[in-house]
Amino acid sequence: MILSIENKEDITKITFSAPREKIAFYRFILESYDNLGIQTTEAGSNIITWSVPDSQLEDARQLLVNI
Repeated sequence: MILSIENKEDITKITFSAPREKIAFYRFILESYDNLGIQTTEAGSNIITWSVPDSQLEDARQLLVNI
């Protein structure tokens, strides 16, 4: 579930929630695509943020929808 999409300069941050046991899976999938983005999480929570270059935003959205 996407919680927010925020754009600053050339980077868009997509924040969403996921089951805690899937957080490492999301990181693995995102990082398997070269230069697609960086994942951060809030400690102890199920909130994930993907920081994605604007040039890769559509690819990241499609990936997130299809996971």
